[in-house]
Amino acid sequence: MKNKKIAGVGIAGTVAATAVTALLLGASPAMADENGGYGSAYAIGATGLIPIEPMKFVESDGELVRDEVLAVGERTELEDAGIFVGVLNSAAEAGRAESSVLRLELLELLRADVVRTFCDGDEGGVELVNGTLLGQKLPDTPLPETEINGSPLARVTLNDQVRNTDGSLTVTGLELTLLPGRSDERNERLTAADQASLPLLGDLLGADLPTTLATENDVVEQLGLSRGGALQTITIGSATCAVADKDVDVDKDLDKDEDSDDEPVDEDTTDDDDSAPAPTVVEASLPVTG
Repeated sequence: MKNKKIAGVGIAGTVAATAVTALLLGASPAMADENGGYGSAYAIGATGLIPIEPMKFVESDGELVRDEVLAVGERTELEDAGIFVGVLNSAAEAGRAESSVLRLELLELLRADVVRTFCDGDEGGVELVNGTLLGQKLPDTPLPETEINGSPLARVTLNDQVRNTDGSLTVTGLELTLLPGRSDERNERLTAADQASLPLLGDLLGADLPTTLATENDVVEQLGLSRGGALQTITIGSATCAVADKDVDVDKDLDKDEDSDDEPVDEDTTDDDDSAPAPTVVEASLPVTG
């Protein structure tokens, strides 16, 4: 079988993908710049046995920025399915971000016509069109933290949403984990369908995985690895948003503080006047600058 491992993925060309651009931020009014904020997005990345730096990464704390690429990998006939992505597209502006992946084909393991990942301020989500994992249908609008175990060989997490320590929100559209591993050290036996998919998995990883392998451990040993943690994670779509709160007019608040026991502050009082009442502490987040 012809090797189509991820490490061999190349970029065939770059264009302004008009049809995809219509999906990205331009379909709705831009967020008011006075609120400030930050947005970043990327379309695909991977960690593990074969790492891939986030592709089509964009970020912004103001104006809208976009990046796109057409045709990643190779398109083949259905009887010799390959690794192919039709269009990658990312966009970000202050407080908003979005990515879309069109015509996703990871052999017969994972397929989708569209994977769209987005966030807008404090909210986000994922939209899929005709998504499947090992032939199993994936939900079109998955709830946050949806997890689907296609087999002991592959797991998909959809619409993972994480609130970061700086207050920003990161939405991960689709995360495919190959040989996800177990904390309980179970060595699950492979079904006939699992064994039939082994050559596809091996082709993805650039290794020979015969259909005679019977357990998870057999697969790990065939790859020449020790068991522990996920073998490979592929991320399709990521969007991060942070929105700054509006500034608070402290002087205006002090003028309205009728319950204070201190003497009222004259409008001509300087900032160094110790007789001024203590300001009210207001919690506010600052714009994230990356």
